[in-house]
Amino acid sequence: MKQPKVLVGDTVNAGIKPVLGAYLGGLLDLSYRDKEIFLLDNSPEEGSSNIFNGIDKIKVTKTEHLPNGIEMIVRDRNVLRKHVLDNGFDYLLLIGYSQLPPTNVVEKLMEAKKDVVSALCFREVVNKEGNELYVLQQPMIAKSIQKEGKQIQQGFTIDEVFPSRLMKADYCTFGCILLSRKVLEKIEFRHDERNADHLCFCEDLKKNKFELWIDTGVVCKNLNYDRKLFL
Repeated sequence: MKQPKVLVGDTVNAGIKPVLGAYLGGLLDLSYRDKEIFLLDNSPEEGSSNIFNGIDKIKVTKTEHLPNGIEMIVRDRNVLRKHVLDNGFDYLLLIGYSQLPPTNVVEKLMEAKKDVVSALCFREVVNKEGNELYVLQQPMIAKSIQKEGKQIQQGFTIDEVFPSRLMKADYCTFGCILLSRKVLEKIEFRHDERNADHLCFCEDLKKNKFELWIDTGVVCKNLNYDRKLFL
């Protein structure tokens, strides 16, 4: 039986040099065979893609740098979407540069047999209690709840995502997420004045009757490059 064809990729830039080696190594170590790795370099520097020279198994295309970062990322992710639709791919696996997935992430996420399934990604959150600072690992997934008459996002806690299982969520990031061709045929990447692209995408999933699933047994290592709060 023929394996589904998977495009693996995301946007990158020269500013990720501190984690570039680990990130590229993680992509090259993926065990799934029928895949293409495609990165879009939107660095402002000319010749920035030279840092990818000599890596034959990864296709890198330089795109125009834009002043508006989110518009640039949305544009580039839609390039990946078009590449999937125009070239007979069955899935797009987005892996952000702050994430190091398990080598068998494609196989494990496919086992869920879902149109949208994400690995479990974490962010580091620094909290203060008295004079003590401590770092929490917070899951980068959220649910929608009612609070004081408003619909808000509430992040899941560690206790809510373990023991490992396949679970539903309302929101996640694009840290490590597998999207079927069926989803990409109906939904483009976009953003609006209030929400980044991953939040708009999750809203569009609901509008198109797709469920967002998280496999909490597929855990990515955070490369500790970007500690911003995504949700």
